[in-house]
Amino acid sequence: MKPTPISREIIDRAIDEYGIIDYANATIREVKAIAERAERESGQEFIKMEMGIPGLPAAKIGVEAQIKALQNGCARLYPALPGEKMIKDATSRFIKAFIDIDIPAECCIPTVGSMQGTFASLLTITQSNKKKNKALFIDPGFPVQKLQLEIQDVPYETFDIYEFRGKKLRAKLEEYMSKGDVCCLIYSNPNNPAWLPSMTSSCLRTWLTSPWTSAWTSASPLSRPSSPAWQNIPTTTSCTSVAARHSPMPASASQ
Repeated sequence: MKPTPISREIIDRAIDEYGIIDYANATIREVKAIAERAERESGQEFIKMEMGIPGLPAAKIGVEAQIKALQNGCARLYPALPGEKMIKDATSRFIKAFIDIDIPAECCIPTVGSMQGTFASLLTITQSNKKKNKALFIDPGFPVQKLQLEIQDVPYETFDIYEFRGKKLRAKLEEYMSKGDVCCLIYSNPNNPAWLPSMTSSCLRTWLTSPWTSAWTSASPLSRPSSPAWQNIPTTTSCTSVAARHSPMPASASQ
């Protein structure tokens, strides 16, 4: 057996004790628990990527900014409901630099984290069009987002991208979008190490050049939808940014 940094016996024992039949289907928290168990038994430190908290030192510029904000008295007042102007401006600039989309700063709403941003985004977008009351998930993704929709009593559909990559993705999406009841598309990049990379460059090209993505913004250079079923369908990656042509939807950013 090929040697590994962590004893295979430790990992296998942890998986068995947690009753996980197929590690490829393990939840994020199960992966985290197994990593912590292996870390304790082996003495080998892990860089934890399963929960978005790798344990690496915080960036110096961020720590200094938080200290400065506290010294300037930010803790004595609640922040403005729409969010602090400096963060809103920075969010607008980041979205432009990252995906080349122009979203006004007033439409960028800082949140305390992606979970709050997700909940607020879904709450808003699922009520923006009475005829489109269903969300569509491209899996594998983040199960908590489905739970949030269940809490809001919003129906959703889902399919696994494994067999529908590249050009096949467009046809699969058309299968759902042609029904005319989908209010948003949701893709959350998976981080279970047993999963293969889901969104390849060809998949992203299909996503970004298809008609439904013209719902991002009125300034979008993408073509308009040829079918009414695609109109005004916001697209969200990890549910952290939402923008629709028919209404000034907010883009959320973690503070």
